Amino acid sequence: MGVSVKVTSKRPKMGVIGCGGISRAHFRVAEELQKKGLLELVAVCDIVEAKAREKGEMYKIPYFTDTEKILRMDMDFVDICTGDYTHHVIAKLAAEHGKHMLIEKPMAITLPCCDVIINACRK
Repeated sequence: MGVSVKVTSKRPKMGVIGCGGISRAHFRVAEELQKKGLLELVAVCDIVEAKAREKGEMYKIPYFTDTEKILRMDMDFVDICTGDYTHHVIAKLAAEHGKHMLIEKPMAITLPCCDVIINACRK
């Protein structure tokens, strides 16, 4: 039995939440995918305005300090690059806004926090 894969010419639109240390590798990958026409980086967010502004200006995209505002943008998914202890809160918000998400391990710091993400996605 084969797997069916739908090929589309649409480049997925991605936002990044968290512009600190871990995001450096994520931005490098996003840059490469953009060069190949496989991704469109559309916005960034960080609670530290200077970090958000730096990345926003670097990529010539909107930047935010408010997670709710970035999630209102037209994008397919968010890359959550914040501290592990915030993953479940941000992922729940992303799911409530109908966004797909990329979260590095750990998904969350406790099983109940993982359940918050899973249940939000199910809804």
